[in-house]
Amino acid sequence: MENMRKSEISDLLRPYQWKGVHFLLRQNTCLLADEMGLGKTVQVAVALSLLIPKSKFGRVLIVVPAALRINWEKEI
Repeated sequence: MENMRKSEISDLLRPYQWKGVHFLLRQNTCLLADEMGLGKTVQVAVALSLLIPKSKFGRVLIVVPAALRINWEKEI
């Protein structure tokens, strides 16, 4: 995701996922609890890719079941 242009990232997301990204960007702390299969991983990855260059946070804690850890590693 780091090497992608903004237009390529924009094409990844559906409109409702952009709403999730904007929600994440407006919060100091946040819980994204969308239903399974709605693209939480990509929403968080995009939000982090926008925040990291601006150094808007210190640490990020992502809590997922152990079975989903591999999915996160692949998608991020």
